Amino acid sequence: MFQETAGFTPAKIKGGQLWVKPTNIITPTPLVLSSPVADLPTGIEMALALAISADPTEDVRRHIASTGLNLPIITAYLPGGVSNASVTSCDHAYGFRWRSATSLARLPGP
Repeated sequence: MFQETAGFTPAKIKGGQLWVKPTNIITPTPLVLSSPVADLPTGIEMALALAISADPTEDVRRHIASTGLNLPIITAYLPGGVSNASVTSCDHAYGFRWRSATSLARLPGP
C-alpha cells in the first residue's frame, strides 16, 4: 500500500522471514467489518482503521474528534481477531490491505 502512495517499499523481518513485497498473486484475505457498510449513506467520507496487532478504533475516534470532523469509523478485522500473529506472511498482509480497500471502494458513490 505504501509504495503505491508514497513511492517507497517497506520491509520487515518477522519470524526470521523478510517481508518486502508479495511473492505470489495476492489472494484477497477474508475480513470482518465493524459496521455494516450497506447502512452508510452513499458518497459519505469515512475513516478506515485496519486492526492487525491491536485495535486502533478508539485512537482513531479520539483523533477524529480532535480535528472537529464527524466521520463514521469502519474497522476491518481479520476473522481470527487482533494479535501479533494474526498476519502470517507478506502475502497475507497485502491480501488483507487489498480486501479492505476494495471492499469499501465498491460502495456506490454519490
